[in-house]
Amino acid sequence: MDNLERLNEYNNIINAWNNDDILISDIYYMIVYFLEKYQDTLKAINDVNNIFTRMNNGESMNDIVEDFVCDNYYIVLKTEIKKI
Repeated sequence: MDNLERLNEYNNIINAWNNDDILISDIYYMIVYFLEKYQDTLKAINDVNNIFTRMNNGESMNDIVEDFVCDNYYIVLKTEIKKI
């Protein structure tokens, strides 16, 4: 996969977060799709595994989405995604 394509998909998630018309559940599933699509190529596997563990444990969608989008969480993953 192309790093630019991955970055564009990540930016789509961020843009969805900033759009008041998009539901948290839609953003959550955008994240699921994104991680499933790129998990085999991402090196920040600890961050990816943490997100999937939280999802599997039934943690709040809102908390997971907020942590994925906000800059204070999953820094290693975000740094890798933003690297072109």
